[in-house]
Amino acid sequence: MQLMTRLRGGVDVSADASTPAGVEAVAAQRTERKHRRDTLTTTLWGLGTYALALVTSPLLARALEANGRGTLAAVLRPTEIIGWLLMFGIPLSTAYMAIDHDRRKLQASSWVFSIIVGVPIVAVLWPLVPAFLKNHPPEAVTLFRACLVAALVILPFQNVYEYLRATGHLTRFNIYRSAPIALNAIAVTVLFFMDHLTLTSAVVASLVSNAVVPLAVIVIERGLIVRFDKWFSWAVMKGQLHYGVRVWFGTLSNMVVARFDQLLMVRLVSATDLGLYVIAATGAMVTAPVAQGVSFALFPYIRSEVDPEKRWRRTGQALRWVLLTSIVASIGLALIAPWGLPFVMGPEFKGAVTVFLLLLPGQMFWNMAEVMKVELEAANRPGVASAALAVAAGLTVVSVPFAVKIAGIAGAAAVTSSCQVVFFGITFWQARKGRRQARVDWANGPGGDVQREGFDGFVGLEG
Repeated sequence: MQLMTRLRGGVDVSADASTPAGVEAVAAQRTERKHRRDTLTTTLWGLGTYALALVTSPLLARALEANGRGTLAAVLRPTEIIGWLLMFGIPLSTAYMAIDHDRRKLQASSWVFSIIVGVPIVAVLWPLVPAFLKNHPPEAVTLFRACLVAALVILPFQNVYEYLRATGHLTRFNIYRSAPIALNAIAVTVLFFMDHLTLTSAVVASLVSNAVVPLAVIVIERGLIVRFDKWFSWAVMKGQLHYGVRVWFGTLSNMVVARFDQLLMVRLVSATDLGLYVIAATGAMVTAPVAQGVSFALFPYIRSEVDPEKRWRRTGQALRWVLLTSIVASIGLALIAPWGLPFVMGPEFKGAVTVFLLLLPGQMFWNMAEVMKVELEAANRPGVASAALAVAAGLTVVSVPFAVKIAGIAGAAAVTSSCQVVFFGITFWQARKGRRQARVDWANGPGGDVQREGFDGFVGLEG
C-alpha cells in the first residue's frame, strides 16, 4: 500500500497506521524531533542562565576587588562542593529509577538521607571553619557556616528536578534549575547599583537564592514529605544508594577536577591570586552550559533506548554538536580575552588572562566528557564514569600544589586542563568498549545491557 503523509502540527504523520514499519518510522521521527527541540531548549536555557551569572561576575569583581572576590570564593566554593557531596548521588539515581518507582518514595529518601547523614556532617565541620579560613576576614567564618546549613536543602531540591528531567518535564526542569541563578543575578545587580554590594550582602544574596528558591520549588512540586511512615521505603533507598554511590564517587572526582583547584588554593595562594583564578575559571566555563544542556536532554532518550546502536548513534550526534560549538566558542574567546577580560572586569584582572587561556582547552575536553559520562550512566555503568573522574581527580590533587609552587596560578590552570583531557580520554575509550560489548549482548538476545545489569567494571580490565 502506498505510504501517504500529511502535515499535522509540524509533524509528518502517516495516513496508513496499519503498516508496522510506517508506524515505527513515524514514531522515530517524532522522537528525533522532540529530542532536538529538547536539546535546543535546554541548551538555550543554560546559556541564558550562564549569561546572567556572567553579568554578576564583573559587578562582583568591581565591587569587591580581587581580594574580596577571593574571600567570596573561599566561602561559596567549598560549601557548594560540600552540598553536592551530601547528595551522595541520590538525585541521579532518582533519574535512573524514575521509570518504575513512585515519585514520593524517591523523594522521601532524599529527606531521610539529608537528616541522618547531612546534619551530623555539618556538625562535624562546624568547629573546623575558623582554621580553614584563617587567611580571610573574621566575618567569613559566620557566612561560611550559614552556607553550610543551607547546603542541607540541596539534595531534596536536586531530587525534585532530576525526577522532572527523567520523566520528560524539561520546561519545569529548566525553570527550576535556572531560578536560583536568575534571582542571585538580580539581587547582585540591584545591590551593585544601590552601592550596597559587599562581601556580606553578596553571600546573603546567594543564600536566599540557593535556599529559599529551592524550598519554594519543593513545596510547589509536592516534594515536602511529611508522612515518612507511608512513603519512606528502605528498599527504595537501598536501590538509590546502590546506584548513587557509584555516581557520588564521580561527583566527588568531578568536583575535584572542576573546582578542587580553587579549594586547594584557598590555603596555597593569596586572596588576590584566588580572585584572579576564579574570574578566569568562570570565563573559561562559558561553553559548559552547551554540554550540560545537551547532556540533560540526552539522558532520558538513551536511558529508554535498548538498542545499543541507536543509543550510540544518538550519543555521537550529541558529541559532535558539543565539539563543534566548543571549538568555535573557544577560538572566539581566545581572541577576545587579552583585551576583553581587563575591559569587563577591570584593569587589575589583567593577570587572569594567561590563566583563562590555559583553562580553555581543558574546558573543551570536559564538555565532551560530560556527554560520554551521560552515555555511561544511562547504560547503568556510572561507576566507570566515576573511575575516569577519579583518575583525573587524583592527578589534580597530587599535581596542583606542586604546580602552584612552580608556576603559581598559571601552573594550577595547566594541570586542571590536562586532567580534563584525561577525563575525556578515559570516558570515550570506555564508552566505545562498552558499546562493543553491548552489541555482542544484543546479538545474543534482546535486552543488551539490561542482561548485564549491575556490571560496572572497566571493559577489558575486569580480570
